[in-house]
Amino acid sequence: MPPELAKQIREVFTENFAIEAKNGQFIVEGYIFPEELTVRVGYITKGQLKQANVEVSLDFNASKQNAIKSIYFAVDCAASFVQDLFERGQDLSGFPHSWKSFTMEKKKVFMQVSTVNTKLESEANSLLGDSTDTLVHGKLDDSLTEDLEESAKHALIEDE
Repeated sequence: MPPELAKQIREVFTENFAIEAKNGQFIVEGYIFPEELTVRVGYITKGQLKQANVEVSLDFNASKQNAIKSIYFAVDCAASFVQDLFERGQDLSGFPHSWKSFTMEKKKVFMQVSTVNTKLESEANSLLGDSTDTLVHGKLDDSLTEDLEESAKHALIEDE
């Protein structure tokens, strides 16, 4: 996900979950694969290693769908789980720990929770020489990444 877009989304979560934001930090990341778009919204309490994540996966066709709109839709789906998560005191036991299909706004969405610590995973990957920091994975139109990054610079997240 373009850094500017991830920052905007993180700011929305920080604003909407202000109490929790005072006690921790939100992490937002996402990737586009040839036929899939994934978004992870995580929250880590200050001083903790365990990161509570909500992960969303959507079918995605770059030639037929708008990537920014699809990312926003995935983030909206994640936000509903994040709200439930905070209402349950960050207890992950009532959430799916493997991909489960849901229908939201007449669209099929796959969601799960995890406790992957993004920062630790990134550091481990860096030590191993395995970097997955690229936005787009697999073969897609070369202009997609450029269009996404340009769109993210001008995107404004609007309350619906």
